[in-house]
Amino acid sequence: MDSLPRDAVVLASADEPGRLLRLLAQRPRQILVVDRRPTRLHLARLVLASLMALGHAEFLELMGMRPSKRRRALYARVRWLLPRETDDAWLADLSWIDRGLAREVPGQRTRPPEPTAAAFEAAKEAAASAEVVGEPPEVALRRLPDACVDLLSLGTLDVAGLESELARVTRRRGA
Repeated sequence: MDSLPRDAVVLASADEPGRLLRLLAQRPRQILVVDRRPTRLHLARLVLASLMALGHAEFLELMGMRPSKRRRALYARVRWLLPRETDDAWLADLSWIDRGLAREVPGQRTRPPEPTAAAFEAAKEAAASAEVVGEPPEVALRRLPDACVDLLSLGTLDVAGLESELARVTRRRGA
């Protein structure tokens, strides 16, 4: 991934927490996270809340990148930062927390790489610049002004039907 300018606005899908961390570590001005699947939006919100509330080692434990017997206690420290709907979703099946989310991210084929301490700290500093958009991508895109997005990082998001809105909101390089 190329380095982002500090004033960049990124539109990213929620399908891979590792990509979200890598984008945050580059400290863009704003990241808008969209997805069609609520479970992925809940995961993105949990990742952002965990960045804000935990240290590097604790984050790795909660995410399942390190062994831990205290994931529920770590989740309890993070959950107050989550919207009620997201907290309710995680509380409905705490087995995801118990197993560690990085081990079995819903719909993810590979385990995300463990962030370095430096990448974690950079992402932590930028976490407040990310917004997880709770409405469907087609609605979220219609609300954005023309040419306001510098980078699309949409991973496996199904963009069928979004092409014209994506073209409208994407800033042309050199423009």
